[in-house]
Order: sequence, then C-alpha cells, then structure tokens
Amino acid sequence: MKKFLRLILVFLIFVLASALSTVTALACSPDDSNPEHHENVIQTDEEKATCLAGGYYVLECTVCGMRCTYQTDPPMPHSYGPWEIVPGKEPTCTKDGVKRAYCSMCNKWYEMPAPATGHSWYKYYTKEPTCTTAGEYYTYCHNCSASQGRSTEPATDHFWVTWKQVFATCTTPGYTEFVCGDCGADGGTTTTPAKGHSFGAWFTTTQATCMEEGMQKRECATCGATESRGIPKTGHKFGAWFTTTQATCMEEGIQTRECTQCGVTERRGIAKTDHSWNAGTVIVQPTTEQEGVTEWICNMCGMSRTRPIPKLAPGTTAAPTTAPSASPAVSPSASPAAWPSASSTAEASASPGAAGTETADKNGKGEKSGGKGDRHGAGENAAEPDDVQKNQKGDAPERTAKNGSSVGRILLLVLVPVLLIAAGVIFLLVRRKKTRQP
Repeated sequence: MKKFLRLILVFLIFVLASALSTVTALACSPDDSNPEHHENVIQTDEEKATCLAGGYYVLECTVCGMRCTYQTDPPMPHSYGPWEIVPGKEPTCTKDGVKRAYCSMCNKWYEMPAPATGHSWYKYYTKEPTCTTAGEYYTYCHNCSASQGRSTEPATDHFWVTWKQVFATCTTPGYTEFVCGDCGADGGTTTTPAKGHSFGAWFTTTQATCMEEGMQKRECATCGATESRGIPKTGHKFGAWFTTTQATCMEEGIQTRECTQCGVTERRGIAKTDHSWNAGTVIVQPTTEQEGVTEWICNMCGMSRTRPIPKLAPGTTAAPTTAPSASPAVSPSASPAAWPSASSTAEASASPGAAGTETADKNGKGEKSGGKGDRHGAGENAAEPDDVQKNQKGDAPERTAKNGSSVGRILLLVLVPVLLIAAGVIFLLVRRKKTRQP
C-alpha cells in the first residue's frame, strides 16, 4: 500500500513538471525582443565604445534562444597625433596636398586633404617710395615664382619724430620741435603754456609785533619759488594810566601807561593845580603919601603876590597893622578881577584903625577920598588884565633884594662868631708856645 502511494506521488510530480515546462515553452518566443516576456534571460556579450564602433551588450534567453543587442555609447572621436604632410603629396600655391595623422586608439593612419598654400607675394622695388615721391616695384611669389608684373606705390606720409622738447615750467612756456624720421623735413613746433605756480598754504616766518609788521611766505610745490606778504602791526595794548609825577601849582604832573606786549611807555601831562594862598599879610601900611602893599604867599611853592592898598585920605589916621587879612585863595588861571583887590584888602585890614577910617568917612572929604580910592582900585584892576605877569616881573627885584638882605644877615651872624673863635684859638696857641720857650 505504501509503495502504491509513493508511485502515485511520483507520477503526480512528473505530470506537474511536464505541464509547467509546456506552459513555459508556450510563453517566450525568439521573435519577441522584450526581455521581460522571456523566462530566463542572460547577458552573453559586452563591448566598450571605441573610435570605430560604439559600446553594446547582448541579452539571450536560454529557453527560446532569443538574442537582443543593445547600444550603450556612441563611437569615440579619434585620438590623432600631429598632422604631417604625406611625402610626395605636398600642397602647392594652386593645388591641394595630402596630410595624415595617426590614431592611438585604433592604431591607424588617417589622411585628409591639405589645402593649397596660396601665393606668398613679395615686392621687388625698383624705386622705393619716399615721403614726397611715389615708388615702383614688381611682385613675385616666393614659392612658385609667379609674377604680378610692375606696380606703383604712392608716396608715404612723413614719419614725424620729436627732435627737441622743452617742458613748460611754472613761469615759462614749453615747446616741441618735430622732424621727419625718413626725409628730415621740418615738422614745425608746438607750444604748451606755462603751468603757473602751485602754491601751498601761507606760513608765518616773522610774527607781527606792536612796532613792526610780520611776514608770511608760501612756496610753490613745483619749482620752489616763494611769495611773501606782510602782516599788519598788532598795535600797542596799553594798560591803565598811573601817575609817576604829581602835579603841583608850578609844574604839570606826568601820567604813564605801558604796553603789555613790548613794554613801550606812553606819557601825558596832568594840569597844574591851583595855588594854595595864605590869608595874606600887609607888609606896607598905606599912608596919605604912599600906597600900602598886601602880600599873599602860596603854601605849596612859596610864590608871592602883592596888591597895592590905596593911599589914605588926607586927615585920616589909621593905626598900622601887620595882622593877616582874610584874603580868598587865588587860582593862577583866574582873571585879574577875581584876585584880591585893594579895596577888599583895605576893608579886610581895618581892625584897630577902623574907627579912624569910619570917622574920616563921616567928613565930606573923607567920603570923597574914600570913593576916589575905591574907584582907583577898581580902575586899576580893570585896566591891568595882565597883572599876573606884571606882578611876577615887578616883584622879582623886591624878592631878590629881600633874599639878598636875608642872606647877608645870615652870613654876618655865622661868620663873626667863627672869626672870633678862630682868633681866640690862635692867640692861645701863640701864648702857649711862648711860655714853653726857655
């Protein structure tokens, strides 16, 4: 039983395999080039691309025997070496030749036509052209000696070259002279204008002061020329005025101020001050025969001024007095009318003798005389506008006489005792010397 079952199983497997092979044989066909329709496809051949053929590979079906070739790459270009002319087939001026090159990939020579070289013409001058005359020449080919015959060539242009050149400077123009390099003809001259100075910034070389001007300069960057200009004086810068000499009634004062920059000084005067007169003193009492005199002395400089006192009226008795009179201070610049007058002096000097003057005034004569005296004093003041100068000139001899008498008194008071003492000393010395003698 078991053997029978085994035989049946083997028979079924064989039938199934046969059926499968039959179905497969019916599925693929050698005429079908689609690899997907074949049961068992293998690659049997493969070639890479060369310069002669492209690359490909072959697929084959083991069931139906189908073969299919597939192209992979196009043919590659030849790898030529250098081209060379084939010996004996050189190109000429009018005919093509043959050239060849060797391909290192396919190991073959390849030939190509070499184009004709064409004529290589050259000129044979029988008369060369110049700058002013035409030339004549024949044309020949270097390779085949072909000729184009005789031809003419026009005159050439001048070939100007620089003969002399002077460059322009800041102050002078430049110029260039030309000459023909072929025939030596004069090509004329071209000029270029002066460039002008290119000055830099101004810089100070000398500073300006109160007394002198300064100096500034600037320099041309091209030629080094310099240009100068002055700087105005700064002017003094004075400080405050200060008094160096005080003004007095006789001399003007001085004020000074100093420049803070250079130390120079400037002065100006101070006006004289007024005299400081004392109360006044009657130095000569008036009488009926002569006028009296009142004197004022400046307390600052000692200058004196005098005024006459009118004569006393006849019959009038006035007690002499030397008491100072109340005189107002007189300014040197004041007019003569402002100075102490004789009438005011007489009024001021009436002290103990005022009663006598008053008694004399009660009489008619005295009153008239007094009036005349007053009028005389007023007229004197009005008629002498230059009284200051007259008094200064007139009083000079009186002051000189007074000073001389005072000096003489002083000399007497000093010299007399000195002489007496000297005489006494000499007498004692002589006496002593005599007593010592044997």
